[in-house]
Amino acid sequence: MRKLVIGAFLLLNFLGCTKDDICSEEIRTTPLLVIEFRDAENTLNAKQVSDLKILVNNSDSTEVATAINDTIVSIPLNTETNFSSFLFIQNGSSDTDQNVDIVTFSYNIEEVYLNRACSFKVIYHQLSPEIGSEPLNGNWLENAIVLNPDVIDETEAQITLYH
Repeated sequence: MRKLVIGAFLLLNFLGCTKDDICSEEIRTTPLLVIEFRDAENTLNAKQVSDLKILVNNSDSTEVATAINDTIVSIPLNTETNFSSFLFIQNGSSDTDQNVDIVTFSYNIEEVYLNRACSFKVIYHQLSPEIGSEPLNGNWLENAIVLNPDVIDETEAQITLYH
């Protein structure tokens, strides 16, 4: 009798699943912020950052950067507040030669319902960067330009940082 009950439970559980219960990889969920780096003196040239490390500016200091190539990275924005703050560290592996800038992105959040399996995604509007630095070193990032104030997908850069 026990095997019959377990079998009936498993059968009903299996029959209750639909393809909507799995979020397809083809569905675009909350996008990452795409940042490109350019030369401050020759703004048409992309410029690699030496040993870049990007950390969330909080007590955990989690490393978050995903390199797309030598001059473009993507980072996740906070989906629960209207700002995200990061530590952009030049020479991140060095114990003596690090230069840290604090970059804060402010934005408005819009939640968009996708479907039952994927639930919601967040789209960011009115993206605005602010560059600060630790008092000892001064800024290594000189300027930030918003290319697209709406972070809807990851197909192109939304921000250019000049150094």
